[in-house]
Amino acid sequence: MKGARYPVSVFVLLLVFLLCRAEAVEERNIRIGVLARRGAAACLQEWSATADYLAERLPGISFRIVPLGFKEIVPAVEERQVDFVIANPYVYVELQNRFGISRMVTLKRFSPKRGYTSLFGGSIFCRADNKAITSLDDLNGRSFAAVDENSFGGWMVAWRELLAAGLDPYRDFKSLIFSGTQDDVIVSVRDGKVDAGTVATPILEEMIAEGKIRPDTLKILNRQEADDVPYGLSTRLYPEWPLARLKHTPDDIAEKVAIALLDMPQQSPAAVSAGIKGWTVPFDYDQVQSCMQELQVGIYKDYGKISLAQLIPAYRWQSLFALTVLVVLIGMLGYLLTLNRRLRTSESNLMGEMQERRRGIEKLAQANEFLQQSRLELANIIDFLPDATFAIDREGKVITWNRAMEEMTGVSKEAMIGEGDFAYSVPFYGKKQQ
Repeated sequence: MKGARYPVSVFVLLLVFLLCRAEAVEERNIRIGVLARRGAAACLQEWSATADYLAERLPGISFRIVPLGFKEIVPAVEERQVDFVIANPYVYVELQNRFGISRMVTLKRFSPKRGYTSLFGGSIFCRADNKAITSLDDLNGRSFAAVDENSFGGWMVAWRELLAAGLDPYRDFKSLIFSGTQDDVIVSVRDGKVDAGTVATPILEEMIAEGKIRPDTLKILNRQEADDVPYGLSTRLYPEWPLARLKHTPDDIAEKVAIALLDMPQQSPAAVSAGIKGWTVPFDYDQVQSCMQELQVGIYKDYGKISLAQLIPAYRWQSLFALTVLVVLIGMLGYLLTLNRRLRTSESNLMGEMQERRRGIEKLAQANEFLQQSRLELANIIDFLPDATFAIDREGKVITWNRAMEEMTGVSKEAMIGEGDFAYSVPFYGKKQQ
């Protein structure tokens, strides 16, 4: 029985060992995603030697280059399709903020003074035989080509310089074309399809060295002098591309990859193929973020703008208090507006009543004047009657006493007008009586 169980135990242990070994082997297949700024074929040609170099330096680990377009790199990182990323500074900052990738090393290129530099910029250029364009100001109203809206060296750094020169490319250019790759931009300008364009340094020099374009075909605009950058520079300088690890990348592999890249000889096939002088310690990318803030792109798209949705969670109680005060103020404002409206209505009604009263007084005055005139006319008529005639009002006062009455009674009109209490009977009866 014991002899029968022993082979089974060995078999189980062997099976477990093989499964663990298979899993370990699978974990050691490392994928390096590279932003293919010159296309997938050129990307593989430039960086495959780096994968071979790492595989040689790290036995038991295989490395594979995965070319990624501008629209492919974010999904690849989000879905963990790669373990490391080599990308332009803008894409790195975006991925760092969104997915927590961390830079390990920064690539370095040839520099005549120091031997290498880890800074780069953008080249803005036009055809050398285009006499109408000699500065950035001359680009107003012209057609312009860039790589991609997410290309840092192939668009954003030039965009920043154009804005500094007082040009808004989206408003002031006749047309703005994004060609997709650095090579296509240069070819478009060379062939006269657009007036000018921009690419990252040192793409222009690389294409000249590859024999794809003649050195005297294009001219650099807004040329900047920098000791560490021996290329056709038109913009400010920024840190070169980093190699960054993803969160899921094993620490031991990340450490070994960083050490191997820092040890890469300048004349190694990997460095020569990628057109670099190797790798150095990771640089600070604050200047890149400053550019992004100024352009308000990527994670800084709404930089400087504060929305209500952002304000309320951060200042919950203050927002609640402010909202309460705002509601009270709005209520008070509404109440005051209502009172003001009522006051205006009352004022309007009062003015109407005053106008009506004024018209009534005017009519009453006109009626009194008419009555007085009528009385005067009636008194004149009665005064000239041949018969003795007098008249009294409702209060019994004499209001008319004509000449015939004066002659008959010997009493004058002035003495009798206004007398009441049967005073008119005295001239006839010698006393007051009805």
